[in-house]
Amino acid sequence: MSRDPAAGGPYRVRATPTVVVLDRGGEVVETLVGIPDRESLRRAIQKAAGG
Repeated sequence: MSRDPAAGGPYRVRATPTVVVLDRGGEVVETLVGIPDRESLRRAIQKAAGG
């Protein structure tokens, strides 16, 4: 994003690092600002997977 500020626009990324977790349809399920801990990332991925 720092090299191309427009790249984060569709996902409303305002800071780096930011992890955007998408479902299979490309919809944003979770946005994690900063470096996520393992458990937060695991929960976001499970949510995106439908479980």
